[in-house]
Amino acid sequence: MLSGRDIIVLGAGIGGLAAAAALARRGARVRVLERANELSEVGAGIQVGPNGMRVLHGLGCGAAARDASVAAGRVTLRDSRKGRRIVSLDLTRFGEFRQFHRADLLSVLERAARGAGVSIETGREATSVRALAEGAEIDFVDGERIRTSLLVAADGIHSKGREAVVGEMPAVFSGQIAWRATVPGDQLEMPSGAEVFLGAGKHLVAYALRGGAKLNLVGVEARDEPRPDGWDHSAAPEAMRAAFAGFGGPVPGWLDAVETARPWGLWLREPMKSWSSGGVVLLGDAAHPMLPFLAQGATMALEDAAVLATLIERPSPDATALAAYSALRIGRVRKVTAAAAANARNYHLGGGLARIAHASLSAMERISPNTLPNRFAWLYEYDPWTAAGR
Repeated sequence: MLSGRDIIVLGAGIGGLAAAAALARRGARVRVLERANELSEVGAGIQVGPNGMRVLHGLGCGAAARDASVAAGRVTLRDSRKGRRIVSLDLTRFGEFRQFHRADLLSVLERAARGAGVSIETGREATSVRALAEGAEIDFVDGERIRTSLLVAADGIHSKGREAVVGEMPAVFSGQIAWRATVPGDQLEMPSGAEVFLGAGKHLVAYALRGGAKLNLVGVEARDEPRPDGWDHSAAPEAMRAAFAGFGGPVPGWLDAVETARPWGLWLREPMKSWSSGGVVLLGDAAHPMLPFLAQGATMALEDAAVLATLIERPSPDATALAAYSALRIGRVRKVTAAAAANARNYHLGGGLARIAHASLSAMERISPNTLPNRFAWLYEYDPWTAAGR
């Protein structure tokens, strides 16, 4: 059904490139239009669980993804003050967990997309998108206007495509800011899997990248004053060290090695009842920005791409396929978003509540070691290809 069909994807991020590759592998002629002037190294670490790895394997780039990442699957929660172990979850029973530098995952997806025949054009900044009854129109900074039968808007939290679907929808500051840094790992005590240090009103995550050559640090703290979102903001590393000054264990040594810290505000938008209008369909952060407390933001975009490509290939009108896509994805994403919000509360407990919660987790691990990991079966056992009826 897609053979020879022209489709445009707006945005060359993880979701956009995955969608482009999936659609092209089904015969579509796909153009990816990216506003940045180049696909750069900007970013830091990303965790991809089994539900996301199934998408990469389905795109034919699973082996390349393995080569570009570090095997993971164990998450250890620690007390922030001394680094004392609270509980450790071995999640490998559900499948492959990998830790990527964002640039490396983008490179894998770019090669997969180009190998499928996708054209990727940079420096194409859209100023507006209009949904048409049978397609979409996109206007660009340079004055060009393009019409397409289907526009996949994977252009992030400030999506022009979303405006075409639901109109103006102001972002709401979540009350959290995130700090990201990557540092050389050769002289540092490296974590085993992902280690999460829990403190009052803040937490810090650490895991290895690029075969242990890099250490990825992500710290999140509650803040009243909003900050801009996005990767292109930097701050003195002393500011990140000050934010997590009370943390112990290996954290001070890790923070001492930070040379560039990138803080940004975490913003959210109200859930939408539909992710499409006319010939415009939303994907990834354009449809569902979420807090990073479950490490599922990138993986949800991968899931979106697999489901969308599978449904749009069916011999049915676009409107039917896009409605099915919204119906299938909205419930799933809302459940993941709620789980991430619950982690946000639980990670940032302080005082007596934290001590009670941490003791309960430790006791549960001793008494019934499978109980905690099994709570995530619904998340990691999901296969978006089969969910969409491939």
